[in-house]
Amino acid sequence: ILTVFGHIRDLAARITGRSRYYEEIIGSVEDPDMAPLLYDKETFYTRRIYDRISDCWNRPISGKPGARINVIKRTSDNGNKSYKLHLDKTTECLNL
Repeated sequence: ILTVFGHIRDLAARITGRSRYYEEIIGSVEDPDMAPLLYDKETFYTRRIYDRISDCWNRPISGKPGARINVIKRTSDNGNKSYKLHLDKTTECLNL
């Protein structure tokens, strides 16, 4: 289902020209003479799926790993492309 919605959103971005990934889909406009490093189909998983769910599994911890771990709180202002760590705020969690 996520893949289908991702392709629909890419199609809508091509038609309307509005998307946060527009330059990655169409290609960079900085130097039109150069070939793109990656094509839109090669970055589809990263753009549409991984960036959205990376917060679920890529969690920073503080302290030693064990049965219980301290997970550092973090926030994102740009749709999970980068995170701001709050080192003074941690949550104790069960390590599964």
